[in-house]
Amino acid sequence: MRIEYSWEGCFEYDRLDVGHSWYFSNSHPWRRISLEAKRGDVPIVKKTISPLLLTEAAKLYTDPLRSLFLDKAQKVSGKSVAETDWQLVGWLAGTNRNNNKVGRGLSLILNALVRQSTTKPFDLVSTFVGEHTTVEVRELGAHVPCWFYLRVVPFEDLDEYLVCFPELFLEKNEKGWALHNDVFETLKSLMHVRCKHHYEVIRIEQDDKKINVVVRDEAVITQYPKGAICGCIPVPGKCPRKEKRKEPEGVNSPEVVVTSPVVGKALVWLSSVWQDPYAKSVLISSPPGSGKEVFAGSIPVGNGRPTDKVFSLSMASDDQKGLERQLYGFAHPDGSIEDGLIGKASDGALFLDEVHQPETKDKTSAARASLLRTLEAGTYFPQESATEREVKNVLWVMATSKTPEELGTFKPVDFWTRMTHAQVIPHPLHFDTESVEVAVKKVVAAFFRTFWWDLCDNQYQIDPTSDPSKLKVNQIPAYWQQRTMLNVIVDGNGKPLDDGNPSDFASLFMKCILKKRMPLHEFSIRGIRSMASRLFAIAWSNVAQGRQPWLPGSNFGEDFEVIFNEILPVADLRPRQ
Repeated sequence: MRIEYSWEGCFEYDRLDVGHSWYFSNSHPWRRISLEAKRGDVPIVKKTISPLLLTEAAKLYTDPLRSLFLDKAQKVSGKSVAETDWQLVGWLAGTNRNNNKVGRGLSLILNALVRQSTTKPFDLVSTFVGEHTTVEVRELGAHVPCWFYLRVVPFEDLDEYLVCFPELFLEKNEKGWALHNDVFETLKSLMHVRCKHHYEVIRIEQDDKKINVVVRDEAVITQYPKGAICGCIPVPGKCPRKEKRKEPEGVNSPEVVVTSPVVGKALVWLSSVWQDPYAKSVLISSPPGSGKEVFAGSIPVGNGRPTDKVFSLSMASDDQKGLERQLYGFAHPDGSIEDGLIGKASDGALFLDEVHQPETKDKTSAARASLLRTLEAGTYFPQESATEREVKNVLWVMATSKTPEELGTFKPVDFWTRMTHAQVIPHPLHFDTESVEVAVKKVVAAFFRTFWWDLCDNQYQIDPTSDPSKLKVNQIPAYWQQRTMLNVIVDGNGKPLDDGNPSDFASLFMKCILKKRMPLHEFSIRGIRSMASRLFAIAWSNVAQGRQPWLPGSNFGEDFEVIFNEILPVADLRPRQ
């Protein structure tokens, strides 16, 4: 499904309003560019209409549709509703001024427009996976927070779909408007989408009382099948792969598995750091093998730091002088200064991994002691130089596998009190729930599917929702291998063809782990990735040699058993105690 539309609207900011909020003022009629929804290879809708004619009919079904979905799907516990950029209904449905308040994504853009006095275009990319939403705002300029995360009740913003695209849900008969028979399936397909808004500024008008900004919005909404199948969502950071698909289908940032409630809670805290323009020093404490590098890597990018100004250094070295030389730089015999990482990271960020190292007997680190002074004074001395230099707007991001209680024994103790933000992030497989065993199995399967998807995507640039008729000949065997291993037999819309397919390789993966009687909450994410990579190498070899993909009843379990016994003693996949 791919939906495109454009519209032009005016937003108003009242300088006397103590709420400091933007509101929709008025808008011009909007037009649909195109709407293409496919069942298999057959386009079912492609037309240009005026949805304003269907607004009243759509409004009548807003509550019944939401109830229909929540009754048939697993209900979300609690109701933590936050505003998003999905605000078209504010002016389409003619609601009052209080309901026309602009949400966070577009509000960021409007504020940036006024501050920078610019009319350059902006992009806003939102990704929705169930109750999870991440939003990236682009072209705001350096050092402006540009990402945030939201928890929303699914379809709390269903009104926009109904008002803008009622033909997805409604059909007209002799009695008037009625719901499509397959409306529930349509709702499920809209739970995992990516939406890209391209805003062009028409004009900015302001006086002592009000500010008015007129923008044109061109939006594209597409499905996000990886979110539906793997339970993952994009986060800021340097992308480990080169995405060849156009946006919004393509994702050019890392993704994390939000099936784990630990990850969702971590994103709530991370979003507060991304959005803090005054963040200076951030400490993340998380067990080994839990993926803390992805969380730490999200902070500089989400905070608006240029990716080419983000540097990293592992503190796990016994050569303290060498660490200080890398951090502070040094003076050449002729007096010139060779910049260290602190100098290179000016107006950027510096990530220090395993910052508690080295674990000497007295737990004292000369490098940490010198860093303490740098954090306090904002200055440093390059080695072999008497010239003091200033730390220029560096965001410090630090990660450790030690708990806060343990860090209190690592000297100098004052070092740990200089953090402006600090958070303990538990292992993604270690959480409390009513059914721990079932929940953890579900999370492990989600990680397995995510890693397998990435491996196949990086190797072949395909995904299990690709159109087989458009693939190259050498991609077709890998395509079926991908679909089989993910246990997702889908049609052209990414919709499963059957329920409870017995060829659940993620479950077989789980059974092999359980045979070893390993506590799942002690199994590292790094271990799951290693296993998936090794299995993928075998699958890739099978495809290259013209062999059949793994099928139900095949020797998958035997192959996995061999791999598990081979890797575990060498790599020690369980987190270190």
